[in-house]
Amino acid sequence: MIGVHFPLLSGEQSSGSGASSGRGSDPTAVFRPVDPHSAFRREELGRLEGFGGWGLMVEKGAQAGRTYPLSKGITEVGRHLHSGILLDDITVSRRHCRLTAEADRLTVEDEGSTNGTYVNGARMEESRLQPGDRLMVGRFHLVVVRGND
Repeated sequence: MIGVHFPLLSGEQSSGSGASSGRGSDPTAVFRPVDPHSAFRREELGRLEGFGGWGLMVEKGAQAGRTYPLSKGITEVGRHLHSGILLDDITVSRRHCRLTAEADRLTVEDEGSTNGTYVNGARMEESRLQPGDRLMVGRFHLVVVRGND
């Protein structure tokens, strides 16, 4: 089982619950240092300690280990400043895809993006996600994770 530690980022206020919903806060900014060469087992990604609900973890690159917690309901992903998950890269469309999180279910739906949304290497318009699934949005490689709640 993997333990997760979420240190505060510079300028972030402690809210006691991990993700804050107040205006001006950044509920997507959590970080978990990982060895970028290690491969997580699918069952480990389905029960991360210290993490509740669904999330997306950056798998590769300079931000490897950064985890975006997903609130219940719809989270927009894209380059637009008002996206729930802002991925600032030219390969990501302004409104790239949307994630819908429910207690026992997570789905992704492409929003007509230029470069498409990929799940486990296949371009998808809509897909149900499971812990350990690989999601590619532009050049961002993300892994679906689930907390142990």
